Amino acid sequence: MRGYYQNPQATAKAIDAEGWFDSGDLGWVTAENHLVLTGRAKDTIVLTNGENIEPQPIEDACLRSPYIAQIVLVGQDQRSLGALIVPNLEVLQTWAHSQQLHLQLPQAPDQPPSQKRSLTLESPEVMDLFRKELNREVQNRPSYRPDDRVGPFRLLSEPFTMENGLMTQTLKVRRSVVMERYQGIINELFT
Repeated sequence: MRGYYQNPQATAKAIDAEGWFDSGDLGWVTAENHLVLTGRAKDTIVLTNGENIEPQPIEDACLRSPYIAQIVLVGQDQRSLGALIVPNLEVLQTWAHSQQLHLQLPQAPDQPPSQKRSLTLESPEVMDLFRKELNREVQNRPSYRPDDRVGPFRLLSEPFTMENGLMTQTLKVRRSVVMERYQGIINELFT
């Protein structure tokens, strides 16, 4: 791109002195001269120790867990990363059944009493399961660093969708909208 048509101000803002177009994407060039995009500059989380964390690769690693349907890392200006997680409820219910437990979901219609002990998304057994999943998937990343560890997290019963405004039409999570909607929960994670 040489610039914006008849708009030198926009061109000067988008193209630096060396002729590079600032798209806001992060990436690297391979030995074969291919460009690999790894995330967006505006998504970078800066921890209080000064570490810059790109959330997308860590989120992608966490999504390998069958228990995690969606995840958004948080932690700007905090000591560690946190996460908002939408669990895969079908897989979670299968796990609960295998443990002789009953998973009680917030949106589920009234269910007949079960002979099994009931769990919710906040139950210690469920939280322990997700802690193990997060630790395993993050530590198994090829470029794992200790600052990549996910500290506090919260399981959300509402998925991120286009209908609730938390995803774009291209099915990407609208990180800023998620942060705004769940700001109270994010604040609780780090207090």
